[in-house]
Amino acid sequence: MKRVKAINGYTIYQMTARDEKNGNGTEGEYSIYFSSDVRDYGVTYSTPEYEGIETLEQAIECISDPESVAFAQAKEELEEEYTTVSYDDIVERMQETTTDREENPTMEEVRTFTVGTFNALVIPEQNWSIFDDDHKTDLNRVEKLGLEAVLADFVSEYEKDVLGDACDSIKSYIRWNDDGVDILDGIIDTYVFYNYAIGSVWMTSNGCILIDAVDLEVYDGLIDDTIDDDYISDFEQCDVCEKPYKYDIWSECKRVLIRID
Repeated sequence: MKRVKAINGYTIYQMTARDEKNGNGTEGEYSIYFSSDVRDYGVTYSTPEYEGIETLEQAIECISDPESVAFAQAKEELEEEYTTVSYDDIVERMQETTTDREENPTMEEVRTFTVGTFNALVIPEQNWSIFDDDHKTDLNRVEKLGLEAVLADFVSEYEKDVLGDACDSIKSYIRWNDDGVDILDGIIDTYVFYNYAIGSVWMTSNGCILIDAVDLEVYDGLIDDTIDDDYISDFEQCDVCEKPYKYDIWSECKRVLIRID
């Protein structure tokens, strides 16, 4: 199986030709496991929560409803604290978490995922200013080299995770700027991973590295006489990899700030 994506307390795997040959599934289909099970027992000794899913989009949809997310996250938290965890324990933790959110309505759920050896944290919008206000400018050569290496390695790890192998190095398309690095390939000037398009990679004065990106699935542009329901519908139905070619993604898609370690 090929590991594709970790999200919301679950990990998605895709069946390979070898899996099909061994009678373990159909090549190209997806199975979903609790990330905590994979962590504790390995995927070989874990039982899939969902299997036989035809597309990655359908797989993500399976684990995106609030109840599924809350259950997986509660399970993962408890299994980090205790050796044995029951279903009732998980439900009780879910209820405690729900109560916390109801009592703190401004809390925004923190989204995390992994890309190879990188851990990624999607910064809640309410906290963007903490990082934006500490954005380091006038970087020196060593800092720019470091950000270039991080961006190149991040893309390489993503391609190995999703495609099974890294394609040509993106280093030749990385541009240095005074306050970070970005991608300049002369075509779309970005790189798409999952549903995000990379705008730039920069750092704070204390060394936090961030990817400034946009969410290609979320329309966040102006709505006027030229932007009607048909336009929005076309945008939503367009494949995320095609959007940088067809739309002004930097003004029409929602900003996302991702911290990577």
